[in-house]
Amino acid sequence: LRYMDAHNDEAFASKEALEYWSPIDWYNGGMEHTTLHLLYSRFWHKFFNDIGLVPTSEPFNKRIQQGLILATDGSKMSKSKGNTIDPMKYVDTYGADVSRLGQMFMGDYVATKPWSDETMKPCKRLLERIYELKNKVVEGEIRPEQKYNIATAIKKVSEDIENLKFNTGISAIMILTNEFEAQQTITSEEYKVMLKLLNPFAPHLSEEIWDQCGYQPKIEEVMWPVAKESDLVKQTIEYAIQINNKIVTRLNFASNLDNKQIETESLNNEKVQNALNGKTVVKVIVIQNRLVNIIAK
Repeated sequence: LRYMDAHNDEAFASKEALEYWSPIDWYNGGMEHTTLHLLYSRFWHKFFNDIGLVPTSEPFNKRIQQGLILATDGSKMSKSKGNTIDPMKYVDTYGADVSRLGQMFMGDYVATKPWSDETMKPCKRLLERIYELKNKVVEGEIRPEQKYNIATAIKKVSEDIENLKFNTGISAIMILTNEFEAQQTITSEEYKVMLKLLNPFAPHLSEEIWDQCGYQPKIEEVMWPVAKESDLVKQTIEYAIQINNKIVTRLNFASNLDNKQIETESLNNEKVQNALNGKTVVKVIVIQNRLVNIIAK
């Protein structure tokens, strides 16, 4: 409460400051401190509220309990056991961004989990891959065929940050990186979105790449991207095309095609016609968003 109005020499905090800052949005703490922290903070706050010194009955809107990081063998870290981890060793070896990513990638933020060096290497490689994508960038807006992939990544990363699911947010960035690596080129606007999504996880590298590319304004001044609902609907869907339960090819169909249209386009495909090789089509089974199975004799 004193932090809300630290220089007030007439009261522990002014009414205006308390009404502006209270209650605290989010209290983040470890499980070992739960009982005493909550006992003291809630007890005293409710007492102050009862005597009219604070405007709210609860000090916090929300509390999150962060997971305990265990030693590599799953035991509790202890100086006496000599099994503690010095994070700065990893900063010295991999850099701050890889160290941050590696720790977040170990697992759910609120879950208890053992320390693992193994998360550092894929995170280091991810940042290297994103840096290498800079060589594929051409000027341009987000292309129609990439809108779904980008919108999906924006939605996933945004929700995961809000819900402290940092490990799966990083996974979503990895998936988008795979998509971009499969392209001959990526546009500047597509790359900007990727860098902005990466920025909360790896602020140093994302800002460095942004600066090297000459993007303006600065990355921290750019608004967080928002996924359009229309872009979250996949425009084309890949179907496995089977003849007598054996896959002969894969085809992409517009998502708004009905079963009859999918059947017709499948039968007219050159690879399918060659595979049929004079056989008579008995039946065509279309399973929406998955496959087409052509029964032939």
